[in-house]
Amino acid sequence: VWVSTGTGSPVTKPSGGGSLSLGNVLTDKEFQIRNSDSALCLDTMGKNDGPFDMHVFQCHGQGGNQGFSYTQEKQIRHKDNCLDASVRKANAPVVVLECHEQHGNQVWEHKDGTLYHPGTGMCLDRNLANSGGRIVMNTCDGRASQKFKFAEYQKNV
Repeated sequence: VWVSTGTGSPVTKPSGGGSLSLGNVLTDKEFQIRNSDSALCLDTMGKNDGPFDMHVFQCHGQGGNQGFSYTQEKQIRHKDNCLDASVRKANAPVVVLECHEQHGNQVWEHKDGTLYHPGTGMCLDRNLANSGGRIVMNTCDGRASQKFKFAEYQKNV
């Protein structure tokens, strides 16, 4: 398990157990990213090699497809992949790509309960997606479908 140090170099969890804390990121923790308006969480739908569209699915609290970390570089990370938004238009897709450490399209801010994307000036939006549906980017307007929280659970490492 790794956490970025800001230098692009990974830091690994000590082999003798214990936790490595770096700023506000704890390497033995993952988060599910839950839409506050539903029981739906971001989910990779079993895909691990990008690019692919990000979806939502019924929250199960078991990690795997719903296990994410939020790095000091403000990346939302699933394994070696990051959420990426490069299109500035309503209902634009949010894709998952290999993390490239160049910031820009892969920078997200958890701001007022939303996942705000400074590069596009838009917010992550569940929109009308039901379980299994694709998430999109939309103008930030504070609607419930744009509110997400990081729900912590213990990762099996």
